[in-house]
Amino acid sequence: MAMSAPRRIIRVLLAEDNADHAFLAKHELSKAEGVETDLVIVSDGQEALDYLRDKGTQGQPAAPDIVVLDLSMPRKGGFDVLREVRADPDLQGLPVVILTSSTRLEDIEASYKMGANAFVAKSQQGMKTLVEFWTRAAELPPH
Repeated sequence: MAMSAPRRIIRVLLAEDNADHAFLAKHELSKAEGVETDLVIVSDGQEALDYLRDKGTQGQPAAPDIVVLDLSMPRKGGFDVLREVRADPDLQGLPVVILTSSTRLEDIEASYKMGANAFVAKSQQGMKTLVEFWTRAAELPPH
């Protein structure tokens, strides 16, 4: 009997303060084919930075393969997190996706100028496309 190939594990840090949106992300990630997703959800930007700097409450090393940020969060917003991630030599290489309900041209332009790898509008189709791209098409950097 042939053994199946091991499933690739993709670690995702999702910074999202809306429980419904976090649930949608978790649901879409769970349907990703050929990969296993390890999803950590934090509810604000400061918690995301703490986790990335290994001060998270999860009790495990902070080593996500991709960071998904909402723009509007308490304590620190997505732009603040993106700015700090890109300024930190230990974090600056992490792929960062902005997942937001904003469709303002200013937010899109600012996200890319600050170093976001993608800007995706929140919707079931947007989340499905994001999961498909990052789990099947994109090559992620090693830890």
